[in-house]
Amino acid sequence: MSKCISLVLIFFFISGSFAATINPVSASGLVEDSWNTKKPLPQARANLGVVAVEHKIYAIGGYTAINYEWGYNQDGFVGDNERYDPKTNRWTTLKPMPTPRANFAIFTYENKIYCVGGEFLNGPGTYKRYSLIEVYDIATNRWSIKKDAPFEVLGSQAYVVDGQIFLRTGGDMYLYDPATDSWVRKTSMPRPDDIPEGNGLFDTVSVALDNKIMVYSKYGTTNEFIPPFPVKVKIMVYDVKIDEWSEGKAPPEEYDSRLVVGSCISTGTYTAQKAYFLLLTLMGTGVTPIVYDPVKDVWSTAKDISTGRIGFGATVVNDLLYVIGGRIHGAEVVSLNEQYVPIDYISGSMNSDFSKPLNQFVVVVLVLTVGIVTVKLFLYFKKKQC
Repeated sequence: MSKCISLVLIFFFISGSFAATINPVSASGLVEDSWNTKKPLPQARANLGVVAVEHKIYAIGGYTAINYEWGYNQDGFVGDNERYDPKTNRWTTLKPMPTPRANFAIFTYENKIYCVGGEFLNGPGTYKRYSLIEVYDIATNRWSIKKDAPFEVLGSQAYVVDGQIFLRTGGDMYLYDPATDSWVRKTSMPRPDDIPEGNGLFDTVSVALDNKIMVYSKYGTTNEFIPPFPVKVKIMVYDVKIDEWSEGKAPPEEYDSRLVVGSCISTGTYTAQKAYFLLLTLMGTGVTPIVYDPVKDVWSTAKDISTGRIGFGATVVNDLLYVIGGRIHGAEVVSLNEQYVPIDYISGSMNSDFSKPLNQFVVVVLVLTVGIVTVKLFLYFKKKQC
């Protein structure tokens, strides 16, 4: 009898281990459509660069304080380079970026991090804008310098799409070749037909979705500068393969007046691939993610971040969203690190490709082990009638 009980216990132990390995997400205690507070940045920063590489997050540059007279604190601009490991919930300090700055474009290519452009405060109301490119090598913990871009880069976003590097600044699009340090200007974003000529483009953020770049763009709809200024949100889509723009489905008009403060995209491993655009609430007390599903071509909303802030960095690791740093009420710089668990995250993980989240060898071994133990238990019970 004791031998029979032991075999049963072994069977359930192996089966439980197998289930946890097959679906590690469901065993982690994560709750869909929820925000979790993680370990904060060692140094509070805003307008920093945040990017994910090999399941770790790098937070680079930015500024640490606001001066009410100048707008920024000149001494607050930093090149801090800190790495966050979501598995251990720990930060590691790395070699800082040589040129302290904020509002630069950041992207990864061949396990290196590129920081392009940005700005630094020279004095009261005087800003130095950069075209420089500094590259961080993750393997060696060293920085190198590339040839400057042929234009100033401020508040821009860059992406690797179909093996190519695209940088969007406002409505202009550029293609960058890191091997030759060369830039090619591509077709600029056209003005939508229903937007009057002369009305400015502002509050633009974008994401790379498949072979396209999706730009969340806000336009003024009148030439009369009388508050409240009427605005209209447009979704413009750039196809990198044919160098052409088209207009996509816009979010509901109720969000047109909201300030867009960030964007990121899920990868489609643990949940369906979706684009997230982060909007400040009307009173500025929170941040609302509005979500675009490219398969269904529909917009939805996710749970608000309870702390309203701007100037943060946003990225994704294992389809979990991370919003890091920023400033509250336009002045207080914060070190917050918050994690969002998307809707359908748990169910999506169950259907994910083994080659993405799991080691196939481990899965095969566990399947064979559970099968052998099941057969042996069946034969033993049949023989002993225990």
